[in-house]
Amino acid sequence: MSASFDEFVPADYAPRAKMDGIVLSDALVRAAESAKERGVSLVVFASLTCPDCAAVLPYVGLLAKLGMKVELGEKDAEAEEFLQRRLGTGRVPTVLAKDAAGNWMDGVLIERPLAVHMAAAKAESKRDAAVAIGRFRSGGAGADIEDDLICVLEGKKREILPFLR
Repeated sequence: MSASFDEFVPADYAPRAKMDGIVLSDALVRAAESAKERGVSLVVFASLTCPDCAAVLPYVGLLAKLGMKVELGEKDAEAEEFLQRRLGTGRVPTVLAKDAAGNWMDGVLIERPLAVHMAAAKAESKRDAAVAIGRFRSGGAGADIEDDLICVLEGKKREILPFLR
């Protein structure tokens, strides 16, 4: 499963170019620095063909650039089984964290930030839901991605919405 960001994400992967245009918030940088000091590592299940992964992976790459230990892996049958057992879903991207002792922490980002899932679920029409998801996929939900990554890094338990299972 385990590959570093640079090993997993090819240099010519288009979303990698988005990293240059992203300035991480002070809150996410502080959370990453604190997590790094505590020995926290990120574990990310993703697919390079997934549009939701393309929106999240640049942020993961920037955390790796900050010195966070990041392990990435393609969602294969073994990963699917693990994710189903642990979370009840196998959606990607899934971002989890381990503490310094290798124990799984409570925080998780599944597929899209929680705020994007909620906006799509509360939308009055399928079109409005598609707009919310499209905004995320096109880079318009950076603050939401960062909020969820902070929760992952800090091990804050988040509700896993029933429709994600």
